Amino acid sequence: MNRLLKDQRPPGPLNCRQRNRVAVLRQQHGIGIATPAGNSVGDTSGIARSGDAYGRVPSQLKELQIWLPFRTSPRPSGGVNKIPYNRHGRKAKYTDPAEWMSFDDALKQMHKGGYAGLGIVVSKEMGLLAIDFDHCISNGALDGSVERHVAGLNTYTEISFSGDGLHTIAYAALPWKANRRENSCVEMYDDRRFFVVTGNHLQGSPDEIVENQTAVDRLHLQVFGQQQVVPCFPPQQSGCDIITLLYTEREGGMLLPRLFCTPTRWCWRLSRRMLSRTGTSKARRERWT
Repeated sequence: MNRLLKDQRPPGPLNCRQRNRVAVLRQQHGIGIATPAGNSVGDTSGIARSGDAYGRVPSQLKELQIWLPFRTSPRPSGGVNKIPYNRHGRKAKYTDPAEWMSFDDALKQMHKGGYAGLGIVVSKEMGLLAIDFDHCISNGALDGSVERHVAGLNTYTEISFSGDGLHTIAYAALPWKANRRENSCVEMYDDRRFFVVTGNHLQGSPDEIVENQTAVDRLHLQVFGQQQVVPCFPPQQSGCDIITLLYTEREGGMLLPRLFCTPTRWCWRLSRRMLSRTGTSKARRERWT
């Protein structure tokens, strides 16, 4: 089995198409990356059968009814889509809790054939945060910066479905809504997300899910930065003060309104601008009605 993968793997770093081919071969022949006992965090050497991997899934996840099996389909740009299915063998509306299964039921569904693996649905109600470190493993070596992130998070981490990334799950929440950024290998999700679970535990990381909001906040700040705060007027300012300030702004075409639009259109613009400046709470909206 290892020989087959070796023959398919060209020398040097793999491109996207080659990585996908290796992942398909692993899936077809029931093998996946695992780590031998005794290795430190970040050692990704060794091969183990993926059929055994789900026994290493954290017990906290197995107890939850948030599971769905998935099938794959190729992406035109490379890689594969992971499409969750329900107990009836149809594509799942994975944001609907009525579609979710227990771990045992999802595993039985997967064993019926035609499925590539299992995943969970991350939602705020569960208090889980899922982190995807993409393309951080090359030739069996883990990227140093990702290794430091994983060590800092100190929670359950596993090899991803493709074999060249990591998945980390913690009890935490996003500090603010940013969860992915162009040219970054880090994606973070805490709600309305189907997240593949392989059970290919990264040796050296905890085998259970741990709460670590501080480390999550630190990582999120490093990757996505501070939340941009939209300035607004203090609530104690009068309507006349706000209108006066809006008239003095030179952005958005607020000066000389009658030269650019009808009075009705300008009043609508002004109302929108005031709402953006004063906030959208019910109490403040009522000030302008």
